[in-house]
Amino acid sequence: MLTAKDVRAAFGAVPYAEELQFEVVEAGGGRAVCALPERPGLLNHLASVHAGALFTFAESVAGAAALSAFDLARFVPMVKDASIDYLRLARGRLTGEAIVADAAALEATADREGKVFFPLAVELKDATGEVITRATFTYRIRKRG
Repeated sequence: MLTAKDVRAAFGAVPYAEELQFEVVEAGGGRAVCALPERPGLLNHLASVHAGALFTFAESVAGAAALSAFDLARFVPMVKDASIDYLRLARGRLTGEAIVADAAALEATADREGKVFFPLAVELKDATGEVITRATFTYRIRKRG
């Protein structure tokens, strides 16, 4: 399983995600916490973080949790679909958290059946701790080879 440093390095292979310049604060054992500092290039006409940047950040947080949860030599995690609720304007430094529940059971199912689908929830919070966005990504892990 990957560490926070490993997970952050893995995003180096994803140029679009790199545009956000987010930080992997913690990652390991299927849990990830990431941070996104506000900067002018991410803002919309309301001087808040653009919905597209919020979606990409939420998806990146989910990806960090998935990367840290599974044996990547044996399994490939991929997003199948997503839903997102924008609850409040996003301003300032944002944090996001995602947790993969029972990764071992998911790997066992994928090992038996070749793949498994599971929901991965993400909450984004502003600097005051208020939830500003909730997203759910349906992930699939499949066996390599």
